[in-house]
Amino acid sequence: MLLKAARFAALVLASLNFGLAAAHLVEMGPKRRLSGPDWLTVQSIYTDFGKVARFTMLGAFLSELLAAVLTRRRSSAVLTGAAALGTVGTVAIWRFLNEPVNREVLAWRPDSLPPDWQQRRDQWEFAHAASAVVHALGLGSLIAATLADSPADP
Repeated sequence: MLLKAARFAALVLASLNFGLAAAHLVEMGPKRRLSGPDWLTVQSIYTDFGKVARFTMLGAFLSELLAAVLTRRRSSAVLTGAAALGTVGTVAIWRFLNEPVNREVLAWRPDSLPPDWQQRRDQWEFAHAASAVVHALGLGSLIAATLADSPADP
């Protein structure tokens, strides 16, 4: 029962994390066409993403780790462990590529953007795109692990 609960939590939380990252990916093209001041204005809508992600990312990692430990003698443990490593990877992407730009943007003003604002914007956008890919792979690994442990069709 504990394994089912861990997998359920991992799948739900990984799905939520993928949804947050996929939202960035879907809007990336239109946002890159915005003027600097408009892009800066749009960035203010993301303040609650971090508030949600701090819980969903930790919960996903812990439930993935628990599921990997509970299945350590099964081949599905490798898939579940890969999902946990992916979650850690997305946190690293955020920490080293997104968060520095987040901090810089707080000091920006629409009428005085830094000369390299487009490079910083692209760093932020493409890091989120990479994170979405890693989240998708992690979610796929969790689904594959769950299916691998499911009884065969009759």
